[in-house]
Amino acid sequence: GSFVCSCNTGYTLNSDGKACDDINECADNNGGCNQTCTNTPGSFVCRCNAGYTLNSDRKGCSDINECADNNGGCGQTCTNTPGSFACSCNAGYTLNSDEKRCSDINECATNNGGCNQTCINTTGSFSCSCNAGYTLNSDKKGCSDINECATNNGGCNQTCTNTPGRFACSCNAGYTLSADKKGCSDIYECAANNGGCGQTCTNTPGSFSCSCNAGYTLNSDGKACDDINECADNNGGCNQTCTNTPGGFVCSCNAGYTLNSDRKGCSDINECATSNGGCDQTCTNTPGSFACSCAAGYTLNSDEKRCSDINECTDNNGGCNQTCTNTPGGFVCSCNAGYILNADRKGCSDINECATNNGGCNQTCINTTGSFACSCAAGYTLNSDEKRCSDINECADNNGGCNQTCTNNQGSFACSCNTGYRLGMDSKTCTDINECIEGTSGCNQICENINGGYTCSCHSGFRLDAYSKNCIDIDECSLPISPCGNSNCKNTVGSFHCYCNNDKVLSQKLNCVSAHFITSAVSPFTTGGEVILFGQFEIKCIIEGGLGTHNITLIQNDLVYVGLNLFNYKQKTQICSNGCSNHGTCVDGECKCDKNYSLFDCSLIGNSGGGNDISIDPETGGVSSNQDTNFQIYILSLKEIDINNDVVQEFSLPNKWIQTMEPDINKHKFYQNLNNGSKITCIIEEITNENGKQFTFANTTFILNYGSLKFTIHILNYQYKSFLNTLQLDFISSVKDENQKNNNNCNSKDTEFDLSNIDNNLKFNFIKLSKNNQILSGRFINKLISDGRPTFFSTTASTDKTNSIIVSLKLPHCTEECIIDPDFSLLLSTDFKNDCNDKSRKWYLPVVVIIPVVSVAIIIIVSSIIYKRNKVTFKIGVAKLRKM
Repeated sequence: GSFVCSCNTGYTLNSDGKACDDINECADNNGGCNQTCTNTPGSFVCRCNAGYTLNSDRKGCSDINECADNNGGCGQTCTNTPGSFACSCNAGYTLNSDEKRCSDINECATNNGGCNQTCINTTGSFSCSCNAGYTLNSDKKGCSDINECATNNGGCNQTCTNTPGRFACSCNAGYTLSADKKGCSDIYECAANNGGCGQTCTNTPGSFSCSCNAGYTLNSDGKACDDINECADNNGGCNQTCTNTPGGFVCSCNAGYTLNSDRKGCSDINECATSNGGCDQTCTNTPGSFACSCAAGYTLNSDEKRCSDINECTDNNGGCNQTCTNTPGGFVCSCNAGYILNADRKGCSDINECATNNGGCNQTCINTTGSFACSCAAGYTLNSDEKRCSDINECADNNGGCNQTCTNNQGSFACSCNTGYRLGMDSKTCTDINECIEGTSGCNQICENINGGYTCSCHSGFRLDAYSKNCIDIDECSLPISPCGNSNCKNTVGSFHCYCNNDKVLSQKLNCVSAHFITSAVSPFTTGGEVILFGQFEIKCIIEGGLGTHNITLIQNDLVYVGLNLFNYKQKTQICSNGCSNHGTCVDGECKCDKNYSLFDCSLIGNSGGGNDISIDPETGGVSSNQDTNFQIYILSLKEIDINNDVVQEFSLPNKWIQTMEPDINKHKFYQNLNNGSKITCIIEEITNENGKQFTFANTTFILNYGSLKFTIHILNYQYKSFLNTLQLDFISSVKDENQKNNNNCNSKDTEFDLSNIDNNLKFNFIKLSKNNQILSGRFINKLISDGRPTFFSTTASTDKTNSIIVSLKLPHCTEECIIDPDFSLLLSTDFKNDCNDKSRKWYLPVVVIIPVVSVAIIIIVSSIIYKRNKVTFKIGVAKLRKM
């Protein structure tokens, strides 16, 4: 008769006993939340501040390490902090405004980076450097002046004065600085205004001094000279008259007196003794007087004292060779500069200045008439003093004409080339040395010439050694990723070889996959239908209709198999060659000839008759017919053909047969072992039944006539080099004359070939070889039995244009047994006359049918049909297997 209300978790019952009020869990100990508690209807939610993540208990908060994800987006250093993180930069960087990326600080922009002189900013740092003449201090900022004078006096000759960042040389007083700004040269002060001296200037090293002549005293200025007045003191010591003169004084006497030798006393004079009495030349003293006279060559003037010279030079230049100089009372001959006076005192001879001290020339002195000239050797130039020579630096002008390096030498220069170049015949041009052609490169494989050098490289599969010259084989098989995929890898020199073990084969992608091959194919008619391929597998498919022979391409497990000419559309109605020449009926692709007609196309007139004279020659293995015209058959070779139609293995089989005895006298058996483990056997059976013998092969029935030979060739257990390979059996049919006695004009004819009936779309293919009115005809059935199943194969034929036809049978990949029955019928027919008057016709139609059984069996049947009455012997031997 009552009820009780209750509330869900997170709610509490209201005081009215019915309503439910939400419990605010956050009000009690923050709901147990580590950081933020948010109440919700009936519950609550814990949340974390930015930079934190909620723990699995949904209450606790753990710091998020933002730096663990992409470095927090920081450009350089990320430092995690509780609930956040901070980006910082390495020294030399500043944090951008986005507080994540870092920009380089250009320390040089502030106070020049603290550098004393030059500041160079670098990424994340900077460096200081100093101007020329300064060195960087150990603090890597300050610059200290280099005292150049402390080392070898700065190279100065006298005084070296260090200045900030440089230095200067100077000279002591009396010296002047040389052009090199280091050496000092003495100043010759006396050369300029006599040094300022009044009279005598004497130069001294670094200075000079003034002095005065006698009669003068040096002024207090040390330069000027003052005259001494000697007459002021005791009349100068003169006996009579004292006269002061600049720098001296003169005592004189009255007229008629002469000054004594002491230059002071006076004595009566002999006027002639003084100035020759004033006479120009001769004075004759007389008491109180004198008389003047002149010597020869002079004449006394009207003043009776002076003599006037007679100028001899006005008369014939005085007889002088060059210069005549008149002298008082005579004359003197002299010579121009560069000449010397001869012993006759009149003639002049050239002076060879070069004979004395080389004329003062530094190098070459060249004497000239009246002079000389200095010259310099090639490579030198004459100085301004015209005597000394200075070297010419030819390299300073257009590099001396050198193509590369010019080296100046004294008096010359030399051109040289950089490494890898050779100086040309003009001694200036540099030509690149082709080390590759000259064989000096040392390259092991490939040498490539470049300007001034060469580079060595290697063929594919090789690499250069540490000396970059020799080539070392690359072991591709040891690479981390094998070039052979999942196949085996064998290293070879310069390459590698991929291969597979056991029954696997290598695919195009270098994988080892299960081998597959085609042994036989069941073809549809030309209207199309089902195709069945047999091999390691069995494949069925439906194709559209078509005509002719085709390749089979099969792609499986990345392996491509191509079967050449293995598929042929079947004809519902088989046609016969040449329409049986209108002398027979075409039955399922084979001519049934009318009476008296034969050959594959019923084109030969004749009736069958007797047998043959047969012999077997196991040593030579020859098949021969007719003594006069010899038709022969040879098996040239057995070839293994790869997927590219290339021969990978070939067996030549001449004269290697071993004969075994057979219980049947009509059979002859021979065999030989091939070097790949296979065995080939040949059985020759003579058809002795006069009615012939019937054979059935690959659903085809045929009869071999009496006298025929059936060759059965087996190739057993053939070992292929690859599952993709096939076989090819080659035959040759030839003809030649054995003797010429019956080859008269009636019979002699050239060899003719007929290959027009080789058509793989026909049931039978035929060849014909004719000579001397005789015919060799071959018939081929385009079927074989491969591993117990009938299948198509193709036949080709060609001629060497002489006397032979080569027939090639293209066999599939037979793993157990491949039986070939080409019905190789060799029909020999003759229209032969013993002489030209013989009107009888003798037809000999030996028939050879070859049914190969490969792994093969090849059956060769030879028979002879005799027409009319004459008989020709027909010899048959074992097929001779040989190479062309």
